Parts: sequence; structure tokens; C-alpha cells
Amino acid sequence: MHPTTHDESVRTFIAHVKKHTSEYGVSLTITKFKQINMGYGFGRACGCFDGKIIRIAGKQHDVVESILHEYSHFIQYIHSEDIWIKAMRNDLDKALYNPNVTDKQIGRMLELDKQLELDAEKKAVALIKKWNLPIDVEKYIKGANAYIYFYVYMMKYRRWHKKSPGIMPSILDIMPSRFCKNYDKLPEEYEKLVNRYCI
Repeated sequence: MHPTTHDESVRTFIAHVKKHTSEYGVSLTITKFKQINMGYGFGRACGCFDGKIIRIAGKQHDVVESILHEYSHFIQYIHSEDIWIKAMRNDLDKALYNPNVTDKQIGRMLELDKQLELDAEKKAVALIKKWNLPIDVEKYIKGANAYIYFYVYMMKYRRWHKKSPGIMPSILDIMPSRFCKNYDKLPEEYEKLVNRYCI
């Protein structure tokens, strides 16, 4: 069961996000589409934040979870967190499919982005608890772990997914319900399942 924008705690949280982001000249836009076009090699995603607009695909199941995640990136942005600044210099979306960019260079970029996303996911979990949102934290973390591990997958294959690993039941089943100490090695079966369901 996914939380909806009709839940009182969710409405309160979204109102806060809109107010907070507007104070920094950033807007929250919930579209009428199932996915957001990311451009370059990254194709489509459930949401994105480019420093000016938080865009969320409004026809997906995980609307609230996507708002949480992108709002967490907004928090990294307004606090000028070191990991945000470094990752934004990456230009990974243009480099991923560029044959002139070496695997070693891509690996460094992906490691930075992996840490950026992990930090955002941990912030999102803290927000779920702070705002008492009707989201199963353990299930959320399983999805987050599936997403973080995809950055390790990309180090090998250098390609973006067509469907997010974080929403695939068979992948969620093999994910831990707590954040991992490190994400250097893919869990058994992960690579096979991603190749089967996400690429």
C-alpha cells in the first residue's frame, strides 16, 4: 500500500516542501506522466532536481517517496554540502556513454554519485520519521538499497536502467532492510535480475 496525497501527514509534508523550496526560488512540479525525461544517457526517472525545479512523475505509484528523495537532494543543495558540490561537477549524464571517458574516470564519478544518493536516502528516512509519514521504512530502505547498488552495476555496464531496480519485487526480495556499511560488491542474483527486468 502506497501513501497518497490524501493522507493528512502527506499533505502537511508536501505543503512544507512547497513552502521551503519556494523560499530558495525552487518549485515543486508534479507532472501527469509516469516518468520524467532526464535527457542525455539517463533516459527517464521517477523524479529529478536540477537546482531550480523538483520534477516528480505524478502517475507513478511512488509519488510521495520520490518527493522525499528529491527534497533530500534539495536539502543537500541549500546547505551546499560537499558531496552535492562534487557530484554536480561530474557531468555523469554526458560522460556515461562517451567512449572518450575512461572506465576509471566513470568509476570515480559513479562513486561520488553513489555517495550522494546514499546520503539523500538516509535523509529521506529521517524525514519519514520526522513527519510521521505512512511509509514502511524497511521497505523504503530495500528500494533505496536496490537503487544504490545500481551505481555499482553501472560501473561495469555503463548504462542507465529502463525500469528502476527499486520497484522490482524480485529485486526488493533480496535487498537488506537496513542501509549497508558499504556497497562495493553486488548481492548475489542482483546483476542477473537487473539484466532481466530493468535493462
